[in-house]
Amino acid sequence: LSLSLSLSLSLSLSLSHTISFTLSFLLYSFISFLFSRAQVADLIHQLKKDGLGIFLISHDIHDVFDLADRVVVMKNGQVVGSASTKDVNKDEVLGMIILGKCPPGATPGPGAAKDD
Repeated sequence: LSLSLSLSLSLSLSLSHTISFTLSFLLYSFISFLFSRAQVADLIHQLKKDGLGIFLISHDIHDVFDLADRVVVMKNGQVVGSASTKDVNKDEVLGMIILGKCPPGATPGPGAAKDD
């Protein structure tokens, strides 16, 4: 049966089956390219509403701010910082990504650039 289904539908069914069990969080990453942005957003909003925690791994800063409550930035394998998306803006997060600079609204990590 799964061979006759599209990859997208197969993954949707698999994801639905996984979610039907009691989970406290969902790690959701690179399969989002198989779904429309609206489908992913609807799914994430519904799961959040249901109390499911989600680790959203994305390179799209707009998705991060639209879908996430918190952001954690890593650079060169170390955490630069973490913050609520309400406490930082997109430019500050880009500064974390590009420069490793932790803004005032974020908690610095071991990878944060040191002020000289």
